[in-house]
Amino acid sequence: MDIKYKFLSGIVGKDGAQALKKAVQRDSRLDSVILPRAIIGWLNFISRYEYEGELPGVENSYIEFTKNENGLFSGSIAIGEEVHEFNDADVYHIASAISVSINADEHDFEDDIKTVVLERLGKSIDALAKAHEISRTLAKNLEEPEDITKAISLIPKGAESPEGHDYTHVLSPEHQKAGYSLKVVNAGHHTTGTPDPKLESQLFHGGKQIGVLEATHYPDKGVLEPDVADMEQEHRGKGLGQSMYEAMFAHGFHSGVRSIQGGAHSTMANRVHTKLAGKHGIEGYNPKLRFPDKTPGPYDAKFGAYRYTLKQEIPMSKVDLPGKVHAPTKQQGPMAPTPPTKQPKLPMKQFKAPSLKIDKTESLKVCSACDGSQFTNNKFTGCICFRDLAKSIKTTVYSDGYALDFKTDFDKEAWMVLSKYFRG
Repeated sequence: MDIKYKFLSGIVGKDGAQALKKAVQRDSRLDSVILPRAIIGWLNFISRYEYEGELPGVENSYIEFTKNENGLFSGSIAIGEEVHEFNDADVYHIASAISVSINADEHDFEDDIKTVVLERLGKSIDALAKAHEISRTLAKNLEEPEDITKAISLIPKGAESPEGHDYTHVLSPEHQKAGYSLKVVNAGHHTTGTPDPKLESQLFHGGKQIGVLEATHYPDKGVLEPDVADMEQEHRGKGLGQSMYEAMFAHGFHSGVRSIQGGAHSTMANRVHTKLAGKHGIEGYNPKLRFPDKTPGPYDAKFGAYRYTLKQEIPMSKVDLPGKVHAPTKQQGPMAPTPPTKQPKLPMKQFKAPSLKIDKTESLKVCSACDGSQFTNNKFTGCICFRDLAKSIKTTVYSDGYALDFKTDFDKEAWMVLSKYFRG
């Protein structure tokens, strides 16, 4: 199975990929456009948010990006040792980069193919991509139920050894499986003679050091100042730089660090700090943009000095916001006990999918992608595109149609996709 078909299966699912393959057998002109159109459909869904993870179905791959206030994206795509970075790019630039990376740009489009795709497959591919991404996310959450987002202070201190403190646990399971390891060492003092110790976060691949983040620790001030970060080119763009910072900050916190500060820094460093702030709930990182028109680069120094406090970190779940301190009240004499009162139930914030009413005509609708039906023997079973959702749906039969009721774990996005399918 080649990388293009693996990626297509990763986007729309194996059943969806088979359905699209049948569509190509019926009309060979679709062969050159189905995968690029599927990439666009997938990106249009996930690009509403920041994204970080593997390319669906592609081993040893990584994609991450952030979205700015202008709706443009900055990030990177890596497959194997090939890395493509982009700044202030639109969705179509990212789609083109993915197409080039998996060799999906080698076919020329025929003159009338755009109309065919837009009219026959566009909406179906979008629905397939959205439904499969939702199912994929739900499955991942079931496999990894623990919320991995947490404050830097909650990252365990690395085990100590003669070579330093081991922080490989900060790396993702995928990076660990690929042979990466991470440690933080005390590198002595700077050559300039400063009495403040120098720390290094060192990244290894297969036992060979391939990256380093240097920082100065000011113990008397509880301050850590990152200095220089570097990594071999073929390992960039995979999120490993962020892990070096996380290990450094976690080790610093366990050594008394409460503030992070730095001077002018690059676009790449700004992206790392921004992602750290978003992931760990760090407040206060808001550097001034010094050279807005300067071309982004590893050492462009586009952003000014910064300082933020690790004490301001909050876990992203179970947050208790502090209120005002109550003024002391005058002491009173003993009072008779009061009977216990029933505590009011707190409103549930979890999404509860409303029941979906389907009349007989709507239930006969055939999927335009796979030609499949949604109901079998008066029960919603789903076509090959929606089959993964059927296990979370209860069907009630009425004289004029059906009512679909959804389990509490049913995702809002999945409900919207299904509702849009039947309602048009």
